[in-house]
Amino acid sequence: MVKTTKYALLIVLTALGISVMAQRGSTPEQRTQRQVEMLTQMLSLSDAQAQKVQDIVLDFNIQIQKIRESQPESTPWTPDEKLIEKRNASLKEVLTPEQFEKFKQSPMAKGQRGPRDNKRQQATRQD
Repeated sequence: MVKTTKYALLIVLTALGISVMAQRGSTPEQRTQRQVEMLTQMLSLSDAQAQKVQDIVLDFNIQIQKIRESQPESTPWTPDEKLIEKRNASLKEVLTPEQFEKFKQSPMAKGQRGPRDNKRQQATRQD
């Protein structure tokens, strides 16, 4: 059971990493659709939960897009901690405690775009 869960989480995280690479140049709506599909699969969301999650994630992605557009392209993207905390708090109200615990383990919960982004942030902190 634990082994199956680990494999499922690994598959979802790999899919998240691949989808993030495809997200460059995509709209907030496109990113939201991919992220909600990933979360629906990872967390087994009900239809009602998926709709609420979509609203939360879309709002977050629109706000992030506005921040990115206001910065020069050469500026490296760093997660906005306040926006991430706000999004996560909203998701906590929609998800079951078990779903939220599983979500907290994902790179998305920390504002990371995937395993590569996590390694990049750790390397930057060590410099």
